[in-house]
Amino acid sequence: MIEKAYTILNKYASIIVPVGLFLLIFAVYFPLLSIGFFSDDYHMLSVVSDQGSVWKYWITNLIGERGGHSYGPIYNMVFTLEYWLFGLHSLGYHVFTLFFHFMSACLVFFFGRALSKRVSVGLGAAILFSILPNHTESLAWVSVQPHVLSTLGYLGALLSYFLFLQKQTVLRYIVMLGSVIFALFSKDAALTLPIALILMHVFFSRPSFTKESLYSFFRTILPVVAITGVYLFLRTYTTQSGGYYAGALDVSFFPLLSMFVEITVNMFVVYPARMIVTHFLPTTFVVLLLLPFFLYFFILYTKRIQKSVRTPLWFLCCLYPVVLAPFLLLQYNVLHDGGERYAYLGSSIFFILFSYVIYTFLRRYIKQSSFRLVYFGIFFLFFLLFIPISISKNMNWEAAGDVRDSIFSSELVVSSDDYVLFVGIPDNIDGAELFRNAIFESFSLENDMDLSGERLPLYTLLDKDRALSLVFEEVTPYEFLLTPQENDVDDVVFTGFPHYDHAFGSAELGGFDSFGSVGRSIRIVFDEEKIEDAFTGERSLVLVYFSDGVFQSVSLY
Repeated sequence: MIEKAYTILNKYASIIVPVGLFLLIFAVYFPLLSIGFFSDDYHMLSVVSDQGSVWKYWITNLIGERGGHSYGPIYNMVFTLEYWLFGLHSLGYHVFTLFFHFMSACLVFFFGRALSKRVSVGLGAAILFSILPNHTESLAWVSVQPHVLSTLGYLGALLSYFLFLQKQTVLRYIVMLGSVIFALFSKDAALTLPIALILMHVFFSRPSFTKESLYSFFRTILPVVAITGVYLFLRTYTTQSGGYYAGALDVSFFPLLSMFVEITVNMFVVYPARMIVTHFLPTTFVVLLLLPFFLYFFILYTKRIQKSVRTPLWFLCCLYPVVLAPFLLLQYNVLHDGGERYAYLGSSIFFILFSYVIYTFLRRYIKQSSFRLVYFGIFFLFFLLFIPISISKNMNWEAAGDVRDSIFSSELVVSSDDYVLFVGIPDNIDGAELFRNAIFESFSLENDMDLSGERLPLYTLLDKDRALSLVFEEVTPYEFLLTPQENDVDDVVFTGFPHYDHAFGSAELGGFDSFGSVGRSIRIVFDEEKIEDAFTGERSLVLVYFSDGVFQSVSLY
């Protein structure tokens, strides 16, 4: 029965697997289709609603300016298309995101199958990639689409170049170059693509140092290097920075290795288990004992298998750290799931490697009659493990959507002339974004309220299972304090900058702890002279904070 089913799967895999992945992805992530927009989404919507020509993004950053911020004209074009099609209706944006994820999952399957020449390897990798719980952030938050788009282009470049090395055709080479452009100009995480393609050439083209071989190598790789050079020039011109690699030489080895371990651990466990494994396991122990052990085991293991299997395994083993390299300069959030999007691209390669290792190991040590049952049984267990976690993460984003809707129903007593000071606005719910950025743009788009003022980067941390009530206290006429109610006083409920100077004074986190940048209170201080000069007549300074599920407004001056 199993053999017959596998024969059918093997014969029609190019149809059955994509259909199955499509149904699986939309079934698991269906709740995300209705969660709406968050944080930076509103900034992008505000920019696109008044942007003019979309072609300008090739020489500007994401928000149409020159200077800081990110660079990704392909993402700008995709987002503009979504805005033209769907306006402020978020459903279409989320459908696009899931469709891009589905296409990436298909490429994981086809690339895994091409490397291993086994349908089972590609299928196992694609299933785990499709439903990996740490992908929820990448799929729920529209502003993270660049990660999904860049991964799609990255995988397209790898697959098309691998096929090109097997049989050199103009079409495959053009597809590869197009994929490189798509990946790079979506997100600078694809900066390692030239290295990845060179690795592939070394492993699979039987290179030699003959004149013909070297000419063939440079002829195929130089256009990729040229595209990357153009990208770096444009990115540096528009943002005055080179991307993830900027400052890389100033970073020590151990923090990079620590992030590498944390991302890899995150393939199987999520916060807080990820923290338990990585932050309580000394990096020196990992370097001196664990990594050498795994490397030694891998060398011994691959020595015993035939070269046609060993070559793809070593290629994937070398490719994985290359793909992760841009993200090793970053850090996960130590308080919640935030930042798990950094593992999106790397997971596509990791699970092909993981599936191939499992396949070759079982093939060597398990009887042929029970091999496939054991192999797919392992992946079924991962399926059972991942699905509940993904559902829980979906619920976090649904809860964030409920809080957002509640906030927009807040009755703010504010006029268009008032100066609004937002403080303690909700940052996230267990890693699901809310309003770290774009609070003014969101009220303009959702409530048609054109507010002016300032957002202080001191935020409230929320728990979806418990409501938060804050106490607003006047210490002096020019000093105010935000604290949790008495029964929550020992809890860490605020995060952000330890000290921040705003237009009319300063603010700081009380009881600040640098681990997680958290505090137990927010103190807001105003400069008496500045207040008296600015607020005369009908203009008022209104402080807005979050409590009991809505925004509370207090007219101070």
